[in-house]
Amino acid sequence: MAKFVFLVLLFLVGTALADDRERCARLFIEPSAVSTCRTFLGIDSRQISDADLRESISKMVYGKSAADADSEIKRREDARKLEELAEKKKEEESQCGRLFVGVEERSACRTLSILTMRVRSDIQMIDAVRERLGRPPLTGPEREIVIRDEGSRQEAFVAAQKEKERVDAEKQAALDKELAKERAIERVARERKRAIDEENNKKPIPGNWKAFSISMNPADQAHVSTIKKMKWWDICRDYGREVRSERDLRRLTAFREYLLDQDLLNGIDISGIRDRRVAVGMSTCGVIATLGMPTTINNTTTATRTTAQMVYRDRGMYVYTEARPNDANGIVRTIQH
Repeated sequence: MAKFVFLVLLFLVGTALADDRERCARLFIEPSAVSTCRTFLGIDSRQISDADLRESISKMVYGKSAADADSEIKRREDARKLEELAEKKKEEESQCGRLFVGVEERSACRTLSILTMRVRSDIQMIDAVRERLGRPPLTGPEREIVIRDEGSRQEAFVAAQKEKERVDAEKQAALDKELAKERAIERVARERKRAIDEENNKKPIPGNWKAFSISMNPADQAHVSTIKKMKWWDICRDYGREVRSERDLRRLTAFREYLLDQDLLNGIDISGIRDRRVAVGMSTCGVIATLGMPTTINNTTTATRTTAQMVYRDRGMYVYTEARPNDANGIVRTIQH
């Protein structure tokens, strides 16, 4: 009952203070103004809460709850903002309709959303804008000014493009000249290296691996360095390729002498590698030099020997070797097709 009486009193006070009531009516938009409203109406926070105060003011002024009033005010605010944007856009469009006053303004106007239309020139742009605004096409001296300005601007654009093309052409010519210079240097270096290699290859080829190892000939040193970095089975494979290609006698000799020095080749190997003919008595290295690496190798090791099955699936061939225990380089005992 006391609260009802208080609300009636609040209504009477609000009626007497119209300006204060209007200010209080905005409380659902600006909650921070609650304290100010309390001062206007002389209401202590112990008498009524902020929420009840806002609810009472909303019903008193708008005849609806604070929540409904919030929605209504938000709708009005959104409508007001849309009107402001529309007015601003209308003003921008109106400005676009007067763009014959200067080139810079015309360029700026092209960024407006109204000018997403496909136009080819300033005069077409202006005519389109004026038509949208319900104005007649631009005529007379003003139209001539726009056409003349655009022509001058087009000439400047063409001149700038030509200058850019000239500068780009000069840069490309300089790059091409530098590239040609680098290629010439590389060609001279290759020719010099070729001459040195030819001179080195004219020198006698060492007769054994020890002679290769101590040779001072750069060509021999290069082969020795390459071989020392390779696995033995890769050396066997590459030796077979060298035998069949006969492209580099010095390299071929270096590979052969290394394999002989390491007891990886025998006489049967050397006689069969060129014709790619596997024979009983060949070494595992000889088989690899003849046929290349097998598809798979299946090893079996016992106390007395190691046997291996070398499978060449693409040839339909199985080569069986025997060796001392844990010796990978065996001797061919059986060949199956």
